[in-house]
Amino acid sequence: MKACITFPSAFWDLPASPRDCHRQQGIGPADDSRPTGDPDSTIHAPGYIHWDKPAYPTISTQMWNIEGVSLAALPEPCPHPTLLFYFAGACSEYIASRLREQPPSTPEGQQFLYDYFEPYYSRLPNWDPSDPACKPVSVLASNWRNDKFAGNGSYINFPVGLEKGDEDIVVIRNGMPERNIWLAGEHTAPFLALGTVTGAYWSGDGVAKRLLETYGVVVNS
Repeated sequence: MKACITFPSAFWDLPASPRDCHRQQGIGPADDSRPTGDPDSTIHAPGYIHWDKPAYPTISTQMWNIEGVSLAALPEPCPHPTLLFYFAGACSEYIASRLREQPPSTPEGQQFLYDYFEPYYSRLPNWDPSDPACKPVSVLASNWRNDKFAGNGSYINFPVGLEKGDEDIVVIRNGMPERNIWLAGEHTAPFLALGTVTGAYWSGDGVAKRLLETYGVVVNS
């Protein structure tokens, strides 16, 4: 599952500062290789963030690993003050169970998501509970785990103990062309790109080529 939380500004981005201050924050290089230039410029915190079993209290009884991506680190003109959280497994199951009762589109569901992720994003640089820039303004969460038509999940996963899962992927990827059924999506992608948007694109491109070949359509490259 995924959750995007947007703030008035990217408070976790570090203002340009001397090397020692940069190193003290624990972000970025600890040498002189960091960018220089306008003293008022911003040095972006890393785009990828990993919270490894936090030892501080959360609203659940488990301290799950959670990954995050800072969309403020995107190149111009795309950056915006949003944190994208990735979570799976037991953590995803727990959050989905709460969202069944309080959908993410409701005020109650949104408040649950704010409360759940605050112990994580509050560990980022420059967080201050009294600063309006640190208070989220919107949240959007996927809820496919509660959608039976999406297979109760958002992308393919190989559970522990699965045998010959690669053969299952190949069968799905092949589809049933004899019945004019072709399947595309990240779950039919080359193994390198399973579970990714890139894989979904590749699979669609591959199916399109197979369709053209089947019906004898010649496309000039």
